[in-house]
Amino acid sequence: KTSGVVAIMLTLAMSFSPSIVHAATFDAGHGQTSGAPGVGQNHTFGFNLPEDLSESEYIDISFYGISPVSVSNDEFTVQSGLDYTDVDVSINGEEQLLTDTITAGTGININVSEIGDGVVVQLIVNGGQATYSQGEAVIIKIGTNATNGATGNKQIVNPENTGTAEVAVQIDTNAGSPGYEHETNTSSESMNITASVPEVGTVVLFGAS
Repeated sequence: KTSGVVAIMLTLAMSFSPSIVHAATFDAGHGQTSGAPGVGQNHTFGFNLPEDLSESEYIDISFYGISPVSVSNDEFTVQSGLDYTDVDVSINGEEQLLTDTITAGTGININVSEIGDGVVVQLIVNGGQATYSQGEAVIIKIGTNATNGATGNKQIVNPENTGTAEVAVQIDTNAGSPGYEHETNTSSESMNITASVPEVGTVVLFGAS
């Protein structure tokens, strides 16, 4: 298990019409800046919500392959069966109820998928959940480090090749619905896939530097 001081590169993410687009950036700390090729790895993300987050709005955590992706060995994959039990979400210090389907109740739906050249972990706010407010502290854990309720036993697997991959956190509010203001906030960073991984590091969350 490794971690490192996180240097965040902020990027601008554009969205689609007919919604009004207000793009923004924010700081997201990622507790993992390097990893060995072809092995499962835990991930921890920490940030403060840059906007309110309400019903049907979502957070995407995207694990892109080594750029440019030319073969399947450049891609992140998921261990079979990785689901909401392998994820923890804490907001303002309170562990959130997680579900495997979108419901009319409280909590957050977790959807994990392999799309194109990468892996996306999507967190969608369920219908009966009160709005999460701008500025609230969010910590997301993915892997065997997710210990609230059931302990996680699946991980995201690093590309088998070495190189530099990108991990991005995107927060999408109002989901681009016509007539609503559409906000996209993105923070991204590089993750080095290397055979030489430091064993001890420092995790910096909430405005990493």
